Amino acid sequence: MHFTQALPAIVGLAAAAPATLSISKRAACDVQAPGITGYDITPDTPEAWLQSPYWENFSNGAADPAGYTKVYSNLHASSNAPDYRGHVEMTSYDLPSCAAQCNSKFDCQAISILVERVPTLFPGPGCENPPSASYIKCVFWSGPVTLDNAVNTGSTDVQFQRVIAGSNAYVKTGIVDPAGFTNRQYFGQNSLSVPAHHIASQVYGDKLFDAGRCAEFCTQRTEMAARDPSERACKFFNTYLEYVNDGDHVTGQICAIYDQAFDGSVATNGGQVRDGNNYLKASSYGWTAV
Repeated sequence: MHFTQALPAIVGLAAAAPATLSISKRAACDVQAPGITGYDITPDTPEAWLQSPYWENFSNGAADPAGYTKVYSNLHASSNAPDYRGHVEMTSYDLPSCAAQCNSKFDCQAISILVERVPTLFPGPGCENPPSASYIKCVFWSGPVTLDNAVNTGSTDVQFQRVIAGSNAYVKTGIVDPAGFTNRQYFGQNSLSVPAHHIASQVYGDKLFDAGRCAEFCTQRTEMAARDPSERACKFFNTYLEYVNDGDHVTGQICAIYDQAFDGSVATNGGQVRDGNNYLKASSYGWTAV
């Protein structure tokens, strides 16, 4: 097995070029977009590709991006999580750029970055197992990525094996479990609909997303209940982003607190129409007080 690296730069795909699907029908042996260059692996097999030290070095050498917490690293699998928000193909294993692009999307709460073995020609008759290339992908999620949902290990296209390596994932610190709270649940684009158990809500219009301030709001209400028996203690909070019509008009982060814990079976409120506008939700999570 032989690995050769041309230093110093990776070239090939345009940096952060949006990944799109062609609407034209691809024919067998059609040339595919080139991958990163300078990382040649011999023999050209999925087994040798997975054993390449390049991808492990990418993964282990990457510093956690500011504002994110690492979920997993250096896996031969990527996440298959709810609320995929697209991906871009990159010229380098550039975590700061990947995170910055997530930060520019109002509902992006997590990222994964990985290297994928891909065919240089569209597999088909006469090109059943073409030579390989390597893509670096930055993937965006509005739902959480976890070690449990890192189950995508690749696929087989005719005889060509797509495999994954150097896979890292990160969630924004705003959805890390706040102190005193556990059992994070993801409700997607719905909020809870249990008005009898709703205590109060708070709106934060700064367009940030931080579960910690909802936890503080919940804790303050519990402390109030300890002083005043007429008040209800907070046992659970649901927080989400509310937006009007599209992601360019974000109302803010909503924190709704409740007197008991719930699960996703009551997360049925997908939004309302008010004054001719659609008030919708994204990145909805719930936490239970310890």
